[in-house]
Amino acid sequence: MKKLIVFLLAILVVVVVAILFTSCEEQAGVYKPKKKIFKVYKQYGADPEYLVEEWKWNGKRLSSITYYYKGEFLAEEEFIYEGNKIVKIIDDNGLYAEYIYADKQFKKINFFDSDDILRSEITFQYKGKKISTITIYGYNVCKNVISMIERSFMGKLLSEKGMKIVAEKLANQSKDTFVFYLSYDGENLTSISGDGYDATIYSDYDTHSNIWYNFYPFTYYHSNFYNVFSKNNPGKETVYYGESFDSIIYNYTYDGDSPGTIQKNYFNESGELIHTERTRIEYN
Repeated sequence: MKKLIVFLLAILVVVVVAILFTSCEEQAGVYKPKKKIFKVYKQYGADPEYLVEEWKWNGKRLSSITYYYKGEFLAEEEFIYEGNKIVKIIDDNGLYAEYIYADKQFKKINFFDSDDILRSEITFQYKGKKISTITIYGYNVCKNVISMIERSFMGKLLSEKGMKIVAEKLANQSKDTFVFYLSYDGENLTSISGDGYDATIYSDYDTHSNIWYNFYPFTYYHSNFYNVFSKNNPGKETVYYGESFDSIIYNYTYDGDSPGTIQKNYFNESGELIHTERTRIEYN
């Protein structure tokens, strides 16, 4: 059961991160950042900062990521390549994702548990060279995964109310698919919506490079999905659900052309600050 819960969390994350596969200049599955990330730190409110990720590289290729929580080991992922193209990601629990391509575009991602049982398929539809629709097919979904997802970092990604909408849809035994629709302004995502989730809107982009552009881990451990959507870095994120909404305002400092620190300020519909979250990135 524990492995299934972890895997379902991974599936949910792909809904959010799959928009990274939209570069029209590079072969899908190739991650070539301008700077190589070394370590990533988090700080919530006035709490002490702690390490969450450590990246290892083999030349220009990312070889593995180790994940931590308050300095304690959580998991490690290994990246498998054909040439410069990622074809598989394996974690230390034996879960893995296989990436299937059609020419230079993603066609499908298959997720397997440690017993080589297929747990999810994700397919992509394009409008021109950009992904316009993501469809997720889930298998053997466990209903109690809702509370597990809400306690994970995903609960902070979409706001509490938005997270419940997505989690409940995933855990609903009566549906076996998720469909999400993506919109863009140039190389930056402007909205993602679908399947009972009204919309998340991104705006006020800067002109600096998003260090996570074209990066797509499949694990739920990764802590920076809010900033991996586009070529540049968003200044505002608004999450709608029914007639209500929450908003996130971003503040950056830069290391050259890339973010050195990212602060997220969460506000409710009344404009009241709920909490803050700070990410600090060290580069090789």
